Amino acid sequence: MLIGRKLGFLQQIQCQKHDGSIDFRSEGAEKLRMKLHSRLAVVLVILSSSFLSSFRAEACDFCMLGQGVSPYLTATGKGLTLGINSQELDKIYNKSTAIDSLGKKEYWLLYSLTGFFPVTDDLTVLITLPYSIKTNIEFESASNSNPGTLTSGIADATLTGRYTVLRDHTLESTFIVGLLGGIKLPTGTTGNRNRTGEPVDRRALPGTGSWDFDLGFSASLAKASGFQLTLDSVYRISTTGKWNERDHRYGNTLNYSTKGYYRVAQTQGGSSFMPFFGVSGETTAREVGLQTDTDYFPGTKNPSTGGTVLYGNVGLYSILSPTTLVNFGFSKALYHHMHYDADFDADPAENYKLDFSITYLF
Repeated sequence: MLIGRKLGFLQQIQCQKHDGSIDFRSEGAEKLRMKLHSRLAVVLVILSSSFLSSFRAEACDFCMLGQGVSPYLTATGKGLTLGINSQELDKIYNKSTAIDSLGKKEYWLLYSLTGFFPVTDDLTVLITLPYSIKTNIEFESASNSNPGTLTSGIADATLTGRYTVLRDHTLESTFIVGLLGGIKLPTGTTGNRNRTGEPVDRRALPGTGSWDFDLGFSASLAKASGFQLTLDSVYRISTTGKWNERDHRYGNTLNYSTKGYYRVAQTQGGSSFMPFFGVSGETTAREVGLQTDTDYFPGTKNPSTGGTVLYGNVGLYSILSPTTLVNFGFSKALYHHMHYDADFDADPAENYKLDFSITYLF
């Protein structure tokens, strides 16, 4: 009902909520996308203003990596992180060449709450609960139109462990290396349908229906001068999940990031402000499970899925108090190399990402 009320501004819309999804036609789809963009901007401004004025951005280490926050920028201990991540996907690529997407676009918004606590001096456990809102504007060749779908719901939760294997501290610098391991749980729905009873596109689903496994590392070199360099990487091993009660396996994914931070200001109260610049990327393998106009083939690789996206990253990391840390980042896609086959539908690739997170240490 809340979603229905929020969509009251749409005109000439024919929609019906079914299994958490909303289906709408092209005019309403474009208005909805613009509305979601403006609301996200307002949410980010309000959150930033309220948090900063009162005291002081897929989460777990892996989500923090995606938000531009190395785990070793945060103090050890226990606490909570609220993350907001949004991204727009608006162009289809044949390798590195952009081609006509026929109006296909996607807009994803993810809220995540992560609790983390130390088990030993070297081992920290993190639990992440996400909630996703996805807008997919598709192309329908039969009617030459752009129908869209809005879905929302609890996404897949993750359980993560970080173990510090090296800690070298001197008066001039601190160097830390940790190993990461985790599991993604199939807590999100995979059977959402539109108003006509048809399954929504797999990329609009809150969950994957699979138990996936993460392996990675995180490293940080901090200098007494205020400079810090981070290097992070996570590899996700996907298993067979579900799409509309049919077997579907999403591609394995490798995320990687390196960033440089420099402390430009430090108050007498202990607050520090560190702008950062860096590069990051994501390489995804092809999916197994192919939907054609007439049938679905669960054991066939989809040749128009997967590829590599590289980003340029900028942002500000702030330590507002010994217990409060805030991160805001912007990532712009600078390079694409996507798998493409003209005989099969391709999905739009990432254009940019916005990330906000606030961490409170107990």
